[in-house]
Amino acid sequence: GDPDQDFAEALRRAVAFYSSGDYDRAVAEYRAALKIRDDDFPCRLGLAYSLLFTNHPSSLVEAEAVFSAIGERRDPKEEVKRVYGLALVDRTLGVLYEKRARMRLAKGEAKGVAEDRAVSREYARKALVGFQSAVEIEAALAKVRQAEGGVPDGPPHPSLAPNAHVGI
Repeated sequence: GDPDQDFAEALRRAVAFYSSGDYDRAVAEYRAALKIRDDDFPCRLGLAYSLLFTNHPSSLVEAEAVFSAIGERRDPKEEVKRVYGLALVDRTLGVLYEKRARMRLAKGEAKGVAEDRAVSREYARKALVGFQSAVEIEAALAKVRQAEGGVPDGPPHPSLAPNAHVGI
């Protein structure tokens, strides 16, 4: 078939699955689209957010890699979405390590608790830095929009809010 049409169809399906909360199927469709056009920023970003929201620990690690592999963006509207996504990954991984430490303590296992808590704190620190960067980029964008007489954009990514999609 026509690669452009195949890409557009896969991307349409991915966005539809993402919008309906079916993140596992969104991941599959974003992967199919990226096989056709691997440098598409919205598609890579969609894959990263879908991986994040599947709530599978292994998918979180992959989401972190995908957000990082996208690389810094020149366009601040794109960069804020990438930075915010990475911060959400870091926050979620930090929560998971803290949960693991608590589970170990509940079982009476002291071994590994200090290490898990140290890793959790490091992810929390990285998340805070990321969220602060995203806020700074958003503030700069708001000033530009205001100077241009524009209206503010929505949140960095659809369906994102503090604590959204985090199983805590």
